[in-house]
Amino acid sequence: KTFQSCMPVIDCFEIAVENPKDLKARARTYSQYKSKKTMKYLMGTSPQEVISFISKGWGGRTTDAHITANSGFWDNLLPGDLILADRGFTIQNQ
Repeated sequence: KTFQSCMPVIDCFEIAVENPKDLKARARTYSQYKSKKTMKYLMGTSPQEVISFISKGWGGRTTDAHITANSGFWDNLLPGDLILADRGFTIQNQ
């Protein structure tokens, strides 16, 4: 099956980081999912598997929906573009 209007396939990924010295940064980077300090990124790939978008880093406890809404990702889309995402993404109304 082909998806003619499919632009990106999106997902967030996390990279482990050293423990920040700043207490607020420690709180923002702790990932419940990974049980360690992480930075989180939103990545979009084209159907041809080319990276078409990557966000700035966010603290590991930031939700996927928040990163998607605030990363500038939506600015790159056209009306009617179809986005494929993991079922954990709750962005259908944005």
